[in-house]
Amino acid sequence: MSTIRKSLALILSLVIVCLFAVGCSQSELKPSYSIAMEIGKIQDTENGINLDSYSNSWDNVLIDSSYDVKTAVENLKIDNADKVSVTGYDDTLVVAFIKDNSITDYAFIDDENKEVFDILFDYMYQNTGKIYPKGTLFEKN
Repeated sequence: MSTIRKSLALILSLVIVCLFAVGCSQSELKPSYSIAMEIGKIQDTENGINLDSYSNSWDNVLIDSSYDVKTAVENLKIDNADKVSVTGYDDTLVVAFIKDNSITDYAFIDDENKEVFDILFDYMYQNTGKIYPKGTLFEKN
């Protein structure tokens, strides 16, 4: 009987660990402050801004205001749209990196670096209805 109890306890423990792991994988995505800091350091915008090196795994990028990004990811039917935690802040953009219809990373870009902010502002989804592929050069308008 002791062996059966140990086996059941082991199985129950494995089930709990698996459920915990699944629950953890379903948690909110957190904004990447390191990506935001790196984008904020861009000084030479004479030729535009290329975001290719700021996130490891992505095919497209969505840029929108912090107030409108939730609607954009819902309209685009992004698989993990509900995992993005964004509160609307004035003068703040969200740069969301997307791969296989899921957001892999996102960052908040505020207007501290006005030149970078102004360039990316012109590419907001709410104004363009577009997401942009890797390799896009975001140019001054």
